[in-house]
Amino acid sequence: MNKKEYFKRILNQIDGIIILRNFVKKSQNFKEEWDKKQNELPSEYKFIWRTVNLPETPLLQILKFLFKKD
Repeated sequence: MNKKEYFKRILNQIDGIIILRNFVKKSQNFKEEWDKKQNELPSEYKFIWRTVNLPETPLLQILKFLFKKD
């Protein structure tokens, strides 16, 4: 499986990523707690956590790249 397909599968639940992103933006305590725990997460969850915390423009560019038609 190539990287693009792998990331598409991880981000397949885009609604969940958007919900998590909004929750992180609204709850500083939640963000701080998970920032501390992120090293304990499996690698695919680390990727999701880092993605959720990206600034809006880079995040949208990544999503646009991943979901464009080939």
